Amino acid sequence: MITQLEATGISPSQRFEINLGTVGLTAREKDIVRQVRSGKSYKLIADELFISERTVSKHIQNVFEKLGVSNRVELLNRLEIWENG
Repeated sequence: MITQLEATGISPSQRFEINLGTVGLTAREKDIVRQVRSGKSYKLIADELFISERTVSKHIQNVFEKLGVSNRVELLNRLEIWENG
């Protein structure tokens, strides 16, 4: 069975990037969300971006609020499957 996503020829990664670009996040928030998607901890993200873990957490809180989600799983699901328009 071919899913609607497969029928469009858009991969899940492409869908994620399309959605990420349409939800009103800052460049830094997008960078952090991409790192969360890759499975990195807030501590590792903070170390790689030369910011504090608390700053990473605050960016993620802002993302959750903007997208109306309450955890990482909901965040990633929203960005991977959300149909815009």
